[in-house]
Amino acid sequence: RKAMEDAHFYLPSGDSHLFGVFDGHAGGDAANYVCEQFKQRFFTQLKECNNDVYATFQKLFVDIEKDVCSNEKFDWQGTTAVVGFIFNRKLWIANLGDSEANIYRKIGEDRTLKSIPLSYVHDWSHPKDAQRGTAAIGKWKK
Repeated sequence: RKAMEDAHFYLPSGDSHLFGVFDGHAGGDAANYVCEQFKQRFFTQLKECNNDVYATFQKLFVDIEKDVCSNEKFDWQGTTAVVGFIFNRKLWIANLGDSEANIYRKIGEDRTLKSIPLSYVHDWSHPKDAQRGTAAIGKWKK
């Protein structure tokens, strides 16, 4: 490609680590915007959610998606996302779209390398996932 459409960040903060990868579609503006918004908003939102990481991810994904959908600049662009947060030896992963996170571990006596999924990627050809996607699109187009 002539231009990079992806964005990523790593943001250590004290004894925690926040990171994300965004796969831009039809341009890199949406991916860059979402990347910057996660960096800027995460720790403030985490405090507002009383350190509930799950609630923080949920709120940020919804709020940032609303911002992207309401900005004509992004009408023909989009991005997937994988965002992770490490704190107190715990790892939280959130994903959007078909980007996924895996961790690799050596398992068993022979120390075979095994990929362990940390996120779930929806199969939009499956009726249940297709119905969820259609409902979500209808909600934002109102």
